[in-house]
Amino acid sequence: AGGRHYPVVLTQNLNRGAMSQGQMRFSVEGVQAGKLTTLSWDELHQRQGVAGQAYSFRYFQQLEGSVMLPADFTPQRVRISLSGSGGNTTQVFDWKLASTARGG
Repeated sequence: AGGRHYPVVLTQNLNRGAMSQGQMRFSVEGVQAGKLTTLSWDELHQRQGVAGQAYSFRYFQQLEGSVMLPADFTPQRVRISLSGSGGNTTQVFDWKLASTARGG
């Protein structure tokens, strides 16, 4: 299995100046043993009942952490879910775009 460090930048775009608070989780969709597979937040951390990563910001916040991907897993998409004061939202990103984008 391979450890992967991740940075995620959350930005406020609806109600600028208001506080956004909640928890971020993500799953990774890809191919393992020739089958489409989704690795859940718990599976990525190799534990059960893993709490989401807390966020609290007014304009933006960068979150960081590490997850484990199986050696025979080919990631294709990242599905990021936020649950918090502003409600719930989910966004899907292409793995290649997400993993090569670097904030400048």
